[in-house]
Amino acid sequence: MKKSSSVLVLIAILVSCSTQPIPDIKESLKPKEEVVSKSSSSPIPVPIVKPSVSQPVPSASISPINENKKSFLLTAEDIKKVTDSKLVQANNSFGTKLFLNIAKEDLKKNTFISPTSASIALQMAYNGSDTTTKDEMKKALEINNISLEELNSLNKLLNIKLSNPASDITLNVANSLWADNKRIEIKEKFKTDLETFYNATAQSLDFSDSNSANIINKWCEDKTNGKIKDVVNPKEFNPDSTLLAYLINAIYFKADWKEKFKKESTQPNDFTLLDGTKVKKDFMYSFRNFGYYSSSNKYINGQIVQEENKFELAKLDYGKDGKLSLYIFLPDSTSSLDKFYTYLTGENIDNWIGSVYSGEGNISFPKFKMKEKYNLIPSLKKQGMNLAFVEGKSDFKNLGIPKGSFDPSIIYISKVNQDVFVDVNEEGSEAAAVTSISFAGSTSSGPSNVLRFVADRPFFYIIRDNETKSNLFMGSIVNPEYK
Repeated sequence: MKKSSSVLVLIAILVSCSTQPIPDIKESLKPKEEVVSKSSSSPIPVPIVKPSVSQPVPSASISPINENKKSFLLTAEDIKKVTDSKLVQANNSFGTKLFLNIAKEDLKKNTFISPTSASIALQMAYNGSDTTTKDEMKKALEINNISLEELNSLNKLLNIKLSNPASDITLNVANSLWADNKRIEIKEKFKTDLETFYNATAQSLDFSDSNSANIINKWCEDKTNGKIKDVVNPKEFNPDSTLLAYLINAIYFKADWKEKFKKESTQPNDFTLLDGTKVKKDFMYSFRNFGYYSSSNKYINGQIVQEENKFELAKLDYGKDGKLSLYIFLPDSTSSLDKFYTYLTGENIDNWIGSVYSGEGNISFPKFKMKEKYNLIPSLKKQGMNLAFVEGKSDFKNLGIPKGSFDPSIIYISKVNQDVFVDVNEEGSEAAAVTSISFAGSTSSGPSNVLRFVADRPFFYIIRDNETKSNLFMGSIVNPEYK
């Protein structure tokens, strides 16, 4: 069969985005605050240092997003449905494996992805799949025990919950569908399900006109607060183009620390690279209350047992209520980031974070900022997704029907890319990601009382929604840069 370059592109953007409220969700109780458990893994019994009374923290310095946003609160029952469901667990497990596959491609580079962005994008695409392709995607996404109806309903609740973490934290979710008005007929059920469960707005455009690309790019730029631009290429929008459609998911995060770092305390310090070389980097420093856990020693039957996977974990909260946090995992100087990765699973992350306790002491780590682009297909293939990328063997007939010279039975995924941005500084953090899924068709035919945490060597980190336990972003820093 002859290949064509026809493309139906589904893009998920994890970046600055506003959300239209999803209908028929009733206002009710605000979600309860996270409770941090005390560690049972300290080498010696350690009294918990209560945090000192903090001063009022101003709301995050956030650029306005060009859309009016109404706030919806879930009922306590709805929140329980999300937190007790297998969806977040599946997303975190899938996302952790995706991160490891990408990070291991080049351990000498900083890595940063959005598991949430990838999950939402692929689960929306999953709505359009069928037969063996659907079975493969279900297994790769680790949603075997979740029906499509349950998956969509839970995503609806999760998206609302993530979009309303706290008044001083911005975390918004938005989706849109852009289809060529002459080249593809989107299935009504696919369109309706995206509108109902993912709050997607659908628009029909003339893809033979390059101005259509400008319209889509403007939407993306607005939703990402200007962090991600030029998502689609205007040159591909012309009378001879074979583009079919774009599906875009956008998430944007920005928040100030619960307690900001003083800029005057930021000083150059040595950061040890993977090869042992020391380089000077700008380190933020503070003496404060923060969450901490050390895996170095554990008590078993009253005896201290040395752990092979030695690392420290620090937790820093965003906003006055700490609904979202940054978790920094620092392998021991006798270990390595690569060795730490051998223990990294979604389940272990939950267990380690569940062992965090509150203490007071010194914390220091480098400022960092990065932008990157990843091809996710090799990683997805390692995780069991194969048929979706094979022309003539994939099955996305539930998504739409190509028109004209296109074979109406063939739609396959040709690209899965993710563009990312992260900025961690004295004020707080800002993060963004764009996950783009392109569909193509064919033509016919343990510490002391005073803690000390200094991340002066390669480390792994997570930005996490504490109530749903969703790992929104994951990254590693092997050579911090801030430019």
